[in-house]
Amino acid sequence: MAAIAPYMERMILDGGQWLPPVWPPYVYSGEPLTRTERFFAKLNGPLDLETIDTPTRGLPADLEGFRIAVVSDIHLSKRIELGEETLRAVMSARPDLICLLGDMVDGHTASAEPFKPFLRALAGVAPCAAAMGNNDYVCGHLGAFRAYCAEAGIPMLEDESRVIRRGSAGIRLIGLQDANAFAYHIPVKREGGMPGVSVIKASGDPSVVDVLLIHRPRRAARTLMMGGFALALSGHAHGGQWRLPGGQGLFSPGQGLFPRYTSGRYPVGGGWLVVSRGIGNHEFPIRINNRPHVPVAVLRRV
Repeated sequence: MAAIAPYMERMILDGGQWLPPVWPPYVYSGEPLTRTERFFAKLNGPLDLETIDTPTRGLPADLEGFRIAVVSDIHLSKRIELGEETLRAVMSARPDLICLLGDMVDGHTASAEPFKPFLRALAGVAPCAAAMGNNDYVCGHLGAFRAYCAEAGIPMLEDESRVIRRGSAGIRLIGLQDANAFAYHIPVKREGGMPGVSVIKASGDPSVVDVLLIHRPRRAARTLMMGGFALALSGHAHGGQWRLPGGQGLFSPGQGLFPRYTSGRYPVGGGWLVVSRGIGNHEFPIRINNRPHVPVAVLRRV
């Protein structure tokens, strides 16, 4: 676990109810929200912390109730004001593991530096791991984000695996690079582990649960269909941008109109796909009726 900043230590001791008078500059304060942006932020509502029971066949007893929080699609820009709310939500979820699922930044991000205190704070709550998204690989901040993750003690999994232990059992995280890394010939920075996506497969170890970290949900679903994986975590779809009555998303990159995988839990290939609607937003199309979202997958024995 990474060292906890003094204000984070106090937050933890006080049960997560305290925040410092001045949060590190996760918000670019030089340009406030416009009236239109404030209207849509109010329309979408507060952050949705969703607990999702995830029945898992063969789950070791030591992993019963294991809680995995998903933080995805922050799209850090000068107008994002959800740093404190996201941290509060994650802390209140009391996760055993926090997974960052990509698109932390995008083309509107002036600097990734506000992530430094944010990542340190998350790492002080629970062990973390990260897999990057399409925007992270093309918007010029990948090197900085890799460095900030390393400083916070958060492994960035680029076609790699790591095992998180609890008792005699383990969660094996398999993080895959986004397709943009291949399309733009961006080299992998790998410390060892899995040599490439062609060898991604379940471990076959009954004491280990295999969990995929893949930014794009359709790609995650295809990998789940290979079989043997208990769970895949994804983001990217932004909940379909506009959430229609009944919860149907309108449009998602890579899935088109009325996308299949936008929010919550889906049965795929004998396992489960859990999709986050994300935290932030591209400037267009703006989110409508679409609360920021931190899902928490809770593993249950069946």
